[in-house]
Amino acid sequence: MKYNLPIQYSIDEKIWVDNPADIKLINAGTYTVYAKQTVIVTLTDLTSATVEDEPREVVGKATYTITPRDVTLTSGSAEKEYDGTALTNDTVTAEGFVNDEGVTCTVTGTQTQVGSSKNEFTYAPKDNTNLSNYNITPNYGTLTVTEKTTPDPVDPKPNPDTTPTPTPTP
Repeated sequence: MKYNLPIQYSIDEKIWVDNPADIKLINAGTYTVYAKQTVIVTLTDLTSATVEDEPREVVGKATYTITPRDVTLTSGSAEKEYDGTALTNDTVTAEGFVNDEGVTCTVTGTQTQVGSSKNEFTYAPKDNTNLSNYNITPNYGTLTVTEKTTPDPVDPKPNPDTTPTPTPTP
């Protein structure tokens, strides 16, 4: 058998390439990659002693699975004393996206009254991002408005001293 012919690769058995690096498996999913090579088989007929070289195509395949990548989106937390205005924090950090892929976040969390709430947000993919390539976990921060502290009242003297202090004369 002669093996000097190139190995070719395909993911659809229609278009074949010589370099496996030319096959781009980018998105999450399961792929079958085929490899084929034409080999020359030498056949010998023992009764007639004829020798014949015959080309035969050998095809193999392998299955590859690309799993979605884990990504965590975390919104910021904040705390303030009650002042009648809404508390917000528009910060969202993302961990796990590859290259320049990602999402654009819109923070919707707000807290005005005394208490706490999640700093919720929504997200949409950037133009170059396929969300099916990611398992996205949102972690919501906490917005907390505390009660307004009142200062201790000033304790006025019950009987102010109205006697003037004498100034010594020289």
